[in-house]
Amino acid sequence: LASAEQQAAAASDLCARHEAATAILRDGAETDAWREYEGRLWRTPGTLVKIAVVPADVADALEQVERVTASHAVDYRVGGRAALGVLFLHLSGDLDRQAAVVATLRRDATARGGSAVLVAAESALKARIDPWGDVGDGLQMMRAVKARFDPNGTLSPGRGPGGL
Repeated sequence: LASAEQQAAAASDLCARHEAATAILRDGAETDAWREYEGRLWRTPGTLVKIAVVPADVADALEQVERVTASHAVDYRVGGRAALGVLFLHLSGDLDRQAAVVATLRRDATARGGSAVLVAAESALKARIDPWGDVGDGLQMMRAVKARFDPNGTLSPGRGPGGL
């Protein structure tokens, strides 16, 4: 518990140096905040994209999200774990524009050594853009692992990268 308090204080100090407001929530207020966060990103209609980059690139990735969504007139909300380099992007609006946003952000994330995966989307959007994107030369290894641990193909058949 003491280390969590120290980390919270360090994060608050860092934010204060950059003139960002912070609040440390506890008990019911913390629980309510997490429920609200999950509801806004995970439980509302629209597209959910998981963007993963190295933590040092999170600020640049967020700026790219802002630029790309604005240029395509797509509404968005973002959350995630900056210290882990994981962002969850909720998109709403025209599906063709969303597809363009995802494609652009995926190219940017891949160029940074990361990824952008569709976690949830309407089937019409999934028909336009592969949920996983290019998996590179790892597909052969993924197939071997899938064959070893799911020889009958019963676990989410066809829903993984490359149709696994």
